[in-house]
Amino acid sequence: MYDDNFKGKKGGDGKGTLTLSWEEFSKTMNRLQVCPLHNSNQWSARWSKEFTSETAGGCSNFPTFRKNDVLIIDADTIKTGLTLMMGTQDVRASRSSIGQSVSYPEIGITLVQLTHSGSHSDEDFFALTPERYKVFKKTRSFANKRETVLTLTPSEVGKLVGKKLGAVFSTFNAVSELKFWVAIRSPSQ
Repeated sequence: MYDDNFKGKKGGDGKGTLTLSWEEFSKTMNRLQVCPLHNSNQWSARWSKEFTSETAGGCSNFPTFRKNDVLIIDADTIKTGLTLMMGTQDVRASRSSIGQSVSYPEIGITLVQLTHSGSHSDEDFFALTPERYKVFKKTRSFANKRETVLTLTPSEVGKLVGKKLGAVFSTFNAVSELKFWVAIRSPSQ
């Protein structure tokens, strides 16, 4: 939440608790995320990345898709599901304070499988071209939003036994630079 000194009718308790009505909440907040503080049955990892003119190649509809970095996932290590997340910096505070509208680059996550038969090495995922992969799953659309999530269900993971996936975190159109973060979560095996 962006803190613009909102106090609510009842104010806060000074310890991080703020009391407000649902009506006040819905007028002030544009979303609510509920996350576990600690779950010993969950594995997660997070990275900060930056697109450059060499690595931001746009979505799979463009020939520059091959420029995107690929995170290689061995499907046999994710037997119970997987959640992939991608996000960019929150610009609401900096843009709204100078009267600019808030806009984010169109981002998305694409999971690809290699199309050639036989065993696959990690090097096979470098410089992907359309004849070398098929899209297994991708986010619903590349949307003008700050974050996006793609989830593989246990039944989808079951179809991938013995295979590798390439997770491509990208923008819709190629960009010259953009800071973003990537997170991966999976229940413990």
